Formats: sequence, structure tokens, C-alpha cells
Amino acid sequence: MRKYLLVLSLGLFFASCCDDDPVQNETSNYFPLNIGNYWVYENYEIDTLGFQTQEHVLDSIYIDRDTMINNLQYFIVEGSRFLYSGNLVGFFRDSSGYLVNERGEIRFSESNFNDILASSDFPGGLIQTTYKMEMTPNTIVVPAGEFEALNFQGTITANQPINGIEYPRIVNNY
Repeated sequence: MRKYLLVLSLGLFFASCCDDDPVQNETSNYFPLNIGNYWVYENYEIDTLGFQTQEHVLDSIYIDRDTMINNLQYFIVEGSRFLYSGNLVGFFRDSSGYLVNERGEIRFSESNFNDILASSDFPGGLIQTTYKMEMTPNTIVVPAGEFEALNFQGTITANQPINGIEYPRIVNNY
């Protein structure tokens, strides 16, 4: 059975800046944390032969404002994300080159390609997902141009096929 890859491809990136913006942290090349920045994502399914099928789902997120949590500055990211409804996507900050959320969970690193950075279990233990950074930068071609992107790659495993879907499956988050 053919395995499929779900690719959240960076669509458009626009960032405004002015002379008095502070110099950003190490993750700023990939996820610049500035109020007003936003991203638009297109979702694709890629089969094992590399054929892409656009899913005609556009997701967008933007940095609306910031807040303090435990005396640390977090940026509030809002918008829509694939399979999620509602506006709040999360609270994020840079922590020594790691993009982390308010629970301290790592969502990105530009330097740690060895460790599993995050994992989650579906209730009941039927499905588990682990996330690790992929070392090779990928060039993503989108309407706004070509961008070098790193991949926070998820590997989904299950104890048995579910609805005819074989596992493991790979989820690429560029």
C-alpha cells in the first residue's frame, strides 16, 4: 500500500520591519518572532512516487501580540491551522535557539538534528507521533519565491492499520 506524506509547504511570507525593531534570536531566520508577521500555508499530499496533490486548504497564522508568562516574553500566534478550528494557535518564544510553547514543548530547532524533540500519544495509546528535525535544508518553491526551510518531521506509528491506512506515516512541517 502506498504511503503518503503530508506536507505543509510554506506559502507566503511577509514581514514588516523598521529601524527600531530589536535584533531577533537564532530562530529568527525560520520563524521570526515580530508582531505583525504572518504566514500562509498550502497543504499537499505527496505519494511515494513524488506526485503532489494540492488539498486546496489554505492555512494562515500571524503574530498578533505578545504577553508575559512566568516573566518570559511569549508571542501570541493566531489564525487557522490544518485540522484545527478557532483562532489561537499558540504562545511561542525563543529559548536558546529552540522555538518553545508555553508548556516548554519544543516546536523547532535549527541546530539539534539528533534528538527526538517532541512526542504525543493519541488517547488510548493507539497512535504515537514523534518529532525530530531533519538535517538537510529543503528548498521550498512557492508563489512568493524560493525559500530554504528546515523540516520538523513527525513520524506517526500505530499498533495496527486504521481505516486501511498503513503505518508508519511521515508528516513534514517546513
